Amino acid sequence: MAEPSIEAQVHDLADRGAQLEIERLHRNDLVLARLITAGSSVIRFDSGLLTITAGGTISLNHGLGGPPDGVRAVLVCQIPQHGYDVGDEVEVQMALNDKAGFSNMGISLRTTFNQILGQIGDSPTAESFAVHQRTVDVGVLAGITNANWRLRIKAFRLLG
Repeated sequence: MAEPSIEAQVHDLADRGAQLEIERLHRNDLVLARLITAGSSVIRFDSGLLTITAGGTISLNHGLGGPPDGVRAVLVCQIPQHGYDVGDEVEVQMALNDKAGFSNMGISLRTTFNQILGQIGDSPTAESFAVHQRTVDVGVLAGITNANWRLRIKAFRLLG
């Protein structure tokens, strides 16, 4: 008999009254789920809105008291573009954000005991990221205008 999926295990535990929180991280198209049971605690870090600069670097002190257990980056829409509205968040798939004919897009992040460090792609068109369009050419990748978006880095560390 096949082992139940993580989602099935979560639902099973929730049905038995356990207090759970699911943290999802997307890395190379794999979804990693981490179950946090009662008695464990989570410390979270949020960078706030960061300006996107082609070829820019990221250096953030996360204050988590140790290396993060998970990190994610999201684009936050500031000026409507490609069918996204102000405040919409689009998760960045790290350095995998690219579109045909363009390169050097996306972001690479690494973590240390105290910091989150990163490099934003230096695309020759100054489109550091690409998103799937929601209006014209739905689902087709389109480079963002950096000034229309902000970057937010989120991290967490499990305690206990």
